[in-house]
Amino acid sequence: MPTAKGLVALPGGDLLGVVSRDEEGKRVLRSTRGRLGGEWKSGRVAATRELGTDIGDGNLIRLLDGRIWVVFRDNHKGSFAVRISESRDLGETWREHSTVIESKSGLWAPTLFRTRAGRILCVYDDEGAPTEARHQWLMGRFWEGKGWSKPFVVSAAPKGQLSRDGMAWLTETSDGRLLCAFEGVTEKAPYASLLRTVESIDGGRTWGGRRDLFRPKEMHMAVSPTLATMPDGTLVCAFTTDEDREKPDVAGTPPHLFNMDVKLIRSRDGGRIWSKPETVFDEAHRCYMPSLVLVEGRMLVTWVDFARGPLGRFLSVASSPALLPDRRRDAYGTHR
Repeated sequence: MPTAKGLVALPGGDLLGVVSRDEEGKRVLRSTRGRLGGEWKSGRVAATRELGTDIGDGNLIRLLDGRIWVVFRDNHKGSFAVRISESRDLGETWREHSTVIESKSGLWAPTLFRTRAGRILCVYDDEGAPTEARHQWLMGRFWEGKGWSKPFVVSAAPKGQLSRDGMAWLTETSDGRLLCAFEGVTEKAPYASLLRTVESIDGGRTWGGRRDLFRPKEMHMAVSPTLATMPDGTLVCAFTTDEDREKPDVAGTPPHLFNMDVKLIRSRDGGRIWSKPETVFDEAHRCYMPSLVLVEGRMLVTWVDFARGPLGRFLSVASSPALLPDRRRDAYGTHR
């Protein structure tokens, strides 16, 4: 089964993703290719590790020259790393490319982003960068041609507040700003879940403008935001939340036990004001990890449904007051 997050669209409309699984006594990150509503086929292995290694969070980008990179966490026995594998033939073959960072402290949820100018930015959750225990910052590094730049802070809570910023996703606005959405917690105890954004007006070198993106009611949760810019410049953010459930999930609950639906908000002013949330999928309440990808001019939202597997729907791009799900095609399809 394909992953839901970090897909890339290939020429002709196919989608390429990756999945982590155990195979023949090894832990592998394997590519997978297919179409919404069609058959998915397993491809070549992008990375191989010994059993017990935590490799995951795989997501992909396509570079301006056509190469495809996949980033993934690579954690084992108290060591943590973020690494890159590369394909030069649209996912047919892979080689390990580079290491973004290694640490003895937690590294999680890396994501890759390519600007319109072609610069490659990796953002990841870092538990070692903060000077205070239990804190986590979003850190970033640029690819500089032969290696990765020194790290810089993308997002951290103001001094004196608990910082649990993580699970970043990025987009570039129509006016050239970089916008990063992420999970966080409220300023004061009991530190309820919420989503925020920060932005960069200088291509990702510096970040600021910390804003609330979505606050679920009471102690309910909102997690795993994903961002994209529509062809008309509208910004779209998809995420999962339990705010329509009677009881909220508890922080730290494994994702497969979440009771969440997929929702979507949009902004027509570059991310300053966002619409009220619209429900994309609420049939099972077992959703997680949505993603947005532009496929032949249409925006596809995908997600993991722990009751049924990865699913997806196209969004309408009409100038109506809402972005409505296209319900004619709602499943990834079969996989082998």
